[in-house]
Amino acid sequence: MKKLFVILSIAALCACSSNNAKVEGKFVGMESDTVTVERIGALASSVADTIVVDEKGAFKFSVELQGGEPSLYTFHAGGRDIVLLLTPGDRIRLNSAVGMAGGYSVEGSEESELIREVTDILNNGAARLDSIMNNYSLENISEAERKSLSESYAREYYAVKREQIRFIVENSGSLAALYALYQRLPNDPYLATGGEGDLVYYRLVADSVSEKYPTSPYLATLRRQLQEATNSIEMQKTLSELMENPMPYPEIAMKDMFGKEHKLSSTLGKVVILDFWTTADANSSLNNAEMKDLYEEFAEQGLEIFQVSVDSQKASWVNATQQQRLPWISVWDNEQINTVINHYALQSVPANFVIDREGNIIGRNVTDDALRQMVRKALR
Repeated sequence: MKKLFVILSIAALCACSSNNAKVEGKFVGMESDTVTVERIGALASSVADTIVVDEKGAFKFSVELQGGEPSLYTFHAGGRDIVLLLTPGDRIRLNSAVGMAGGYSVEGSEESELIREVTDILNNGAARLDSIMNNYSLENISEAERKSLSESYAREYYAVKREQIRFIVENSGSLAALYALYQRLPNDPYLATGGEGDLVYYRLVADSVSEKYPTSPYLATLRRQLQEATNSIEMQKTLSELMENPMPYPEIAMKDMFGKEHKLSSTLGKVVILDFWTTADANSSLNNAEMKDLYEEFAEQGLEIFQVSVDSQKASWVNATQQQRLPWISVWDNEQINTVINHYALQSVPANFVIDREGNIIGRNVTDDALRQMVRKALR
C-alpha cells in the first residue's frame, strides 16, 4: 500500500509540473539588469514577473501556465518588446542584442518563431514607410519627387499588408495567426479593408484555431468579438437600407453638464444634427468650430445640434464643452453610451445624422458644404 502511495505521489507531482514552461537566454547590451515579463490575457495584460539578468545578460524564466493553456508573454527588455507563445512543456532559448538590427532569435517554440516572423514583417515595413515619410517631409524637394514618394509609400503599404495577410492565411491554425490579426501598421485601424473584409480573416483563424486549441481563452474572446462585429455590420446594413427611405430615429435621453436631462425627441419640429464626438479626437475643436458657423447661420431658422459625447471620462467632456463654449445641446452618459452606439450602429467617431422636422433621418456622416446644403434644404 505504501509503495502504491509513493507511485501516486510521483504521478501527481509530474502532472503538476506538466503545465510548466521555461525560457532562458541572453539580453546583450541592456543598460538595466531587469526585464519585465507581462502575460497577455484574453481581455487584459498583467505583470507576471520581473527577472534579473547577470553580468553577461543571461537570464532564466519559468512559469506555470494557467489551466495548461498556451499563453502569450511579452518580455520588455532594453526598449524592445519580445512576444513569445508559451505552451506546456516548452523549453525555449531566446537571445536578443539590444540596439542592433535583426530583432531577436528564438528556438524551441514553433509558435514563438512564427510570432517573430510576423513581427519582423510589420516592424521592417513600418521602418520603410517611416523612411519614405521622412523624405516626403523634406522642404527642398519638387512636386514630382513628392508624387513619386507618395506612390512609393502606397506600394510599400499594400505590400506589407499583403505579407501580413499571407502570413495569417498560411498559418491560420496557429495562435500566432490569431496574434497577427490584431497587429497593425502605425495609424492603421484595419487589417485589410475593414468591416466584412476583415471578418473573412477573423473567421478563417477562429475556425482553424478551434481544431488545435478548442479551449483557448484567446479563441473564446475572438469568437465573441466576431459575433459583436457581425451584429454591428448587420445592424449597419439594416440602417443603410432603412435610410433609403426616411426613418424615425432611436430615442436618446442624457444629461448635460448641469444635470438637466435632454431627450432627442424634444427637438421634434426642428432640423437636427445629431453629432457623436470625443475629446480624444485631435480634430474635435476644429469640427466644433465649423459647426458653430453652421449653427450661427441657421439656428434662428430652426436648426438644433444635439451633441453626444462618447468620452469615457466626464471631466474631459465638461472641460472641452466649457472651453469651446458650445452653444447647443451637449450631453454625456457613460452608462448609456454603449446602448446608443449599438442603436445607431456606430463604427467610429466623429459621426453624425441629419434629422428633418418630422423626425426622419435624411442623412448620415454628412460634412462640409454638403451638410450646409442639406440643412438649408430641410429648413425650407
